Amino acid sequence: IAANAIVSCFDWEFYGGAFDDQCAAIFEDLKDFCSRKHLSLHMTGLTRTLLGYSKSSEYPTANWFKGQDTVSLLRFLEERIEMEIPHIDAESKQYFKAMLSTVAAANSFFSCMYQAALFLKPSERDLLLDSGHTCANAYRDCAQRAFAWGITRWKFQPKLHFFGEILHPLEVQQRENRPSVNPLAWGTQADEDFVGTISTFSRMVSVRTVHERTIQKYQVGLAMRW
Repeated sequence: IAANAIVSCFDWEFYGGAFDDQCAAIFEDLKDFCSRKHLSLHMTGLTRTLLGYSKSSEYPTANWFKGQDTVSLLRFLEERIEMEIPHIDAESKQYFKAMLSTVAAANSFFSCMYQAALFLKPSERDLLLDSGHTCANAYRDCAQRAFAWGITRWKFQPKLHFFGEILHPLEVQQRENRPSVNPLAWGTQADEDFVGTISTFSRMVSVRTVHERTIQKYQVGLAMRW
């Protein structure tokens, strides 16, 4: 969503100039925003490669590797697009309103998911379903409008399909009044964090007792969080 929205902003020349110049300009705005909001940002620049957009006939796919950068970018884009909408021509305004709805709903979804515990409260599940459906419907609106204008910006597959697979079990569990696990529990970062934590512990002990002491340290760390 972030890469799609960024390239769409470039289409309407939010920053003006050549593509690389717009990348540099929006990245400076992004850095200022993250500094002001105390958000993490791992990328050191924004390029065609990171946007996954080598030519105008392709769909932007986003190639940055840190999920936190997506969170920061979406929060930045919500503020930036909302600020720009009053100055957009009437014909394009509905397109950017749909874009803002997509980004804002994605922010609501991410915020709830990252703050929730392993098992979702009913209110958290309701919020995820509501913001998830809003995001999917607004994304579809963006895709249809872009397609009508003949520009490749918002691709249906595989993004909406994957999103649907996240929402569907939550809907079923809601109807059957069963508990729901936070979708983040199945995220790649959970595995990465697990491996990274053990790796950190293993570097803090003697090589002669690395296996036993690493497990002991992990048990202590787990007990402190449980």
